[in-house]
Amino acid sequence: MKKLILIFGGAGCGKHTLINSIKEENEDVMHLLDIANYSYGVIEELDLDKKHNIISQFMNMEMDILIALGFYQDIEGNDTFLRRINRDFPNLEKEIIFLNVLDSELLFERFMKTPSIQADYDNNCKKFSKEMVQSITNQMKQRLLAYESEGYKVIEIDTTNGYRVIN
Repeated sequence: MKKLILIFGGAGCGKHTLINSIKEENEDVMHLLDIANYSYGVIEELDLDKKHNIISQFMNMEMDILIALGFYQDIEGNDTFLRRINRDFPNLEKEIIFLNVLDSELLFERFMKTPSIQADYDNNCKKFSKEMVQSITNQMKQRLLAYESEGYKVIEIDTTNGYRVIN
């Protein structure tokens, strides 16, 4: 069976770090995600139609697993990208990896260091608080957990210090 792994997490939670570790075939990460013995590909596409097309092509490839970055836009609206994937590829095994930083101080620190925040740091310092960043992250987590009822397996990983599966 073919498998799609979508990696989600708020800004500063380590999505790109995890993707880079997969590309570098980091042994610990490969075993954590249970992909060490499978053929896989990685995509970082933001455009939903292009990402959908890549998944469609993947279904006809020899590859076992496709790993893709998930973004907030993937779960916005009623007919979300994740629901489209479920509808269009019913035989595809689907897994969501939700990266979280359980230490709220560290989460806020990492969030404030992301490139999008750094681009307008002074203004963003006024807009964001530690509580707001934690709330945004928790909202994303709750939205993703709701997809379990639609057949997605959801795994939360704490990235405070390395990788630790929470559930």
